[in-house]
Amino acid sequence: MSAAALDLASLEEDAAEIRNFEPLIVPGLLQTPDYTRKLIAVGPAKRNAKALIDFRLSRQRVLRQPDPPRYIPIITEAVLRNRVGGDPAILRTQIRRLAEAARLDHVDLRVLPSTASAYLWLITPYALISLRPPGRLTVSVGDQLNRSIFIEDENEVAAHNEIFDLLLSATLSRTASLALIDEVASQS
Repeated sequence: MSAAALDLASLEEDAAEIRNFEPLIVPGLLQTPDYTRKLIAVGPAKRNAKALIDFRLSRQRVLRQPDPPRYIPIITEAVLRNRVGGDPAILRTQIRRLAEAARLDHVDLRVLPSTASAYLWLITPYALISLRPPGRLTVSVGDQLNRSIFIEDENEVAAHNEIFDLLLSATLSRTASLALIDEVASQS
């Protein structure tokens, strides 16, 4: 694993809250093994596929630990319909996983509807990870082609917080998001 991947996992372990915007794919903390496998298979990292899949799935433990962080992922409506790997069964299983996660008390999964696509120009995929006290530090983590960028500068993080709040204001409510996820699950 890269140092950046290990840093990300460490931040998630110490988080009080994780906010994540993913406009194209299911967030890593919610991916099923087959979905992750299909994503990795098309990239240059496929040589290390098993290790990467195992690592991503191990990171998901953070949502099942005692006193888990509050998790607020925002996905676009398109994510619910993108057939990663071309196999409808993979999407069906993944959508069911999203529905299960959305019902957890500490998870507030939101869907940005296609009618709010104008918001997509604001920012690329990123996560805001707020650490537990005593630090109270919030780090913004963005992925670029072959690296992750960790931003701790208070002004930049404040701008990313503002953008996340704008995105969140354009999403469906928690209840409506879950209803849409359930609707897509019933159709697949």
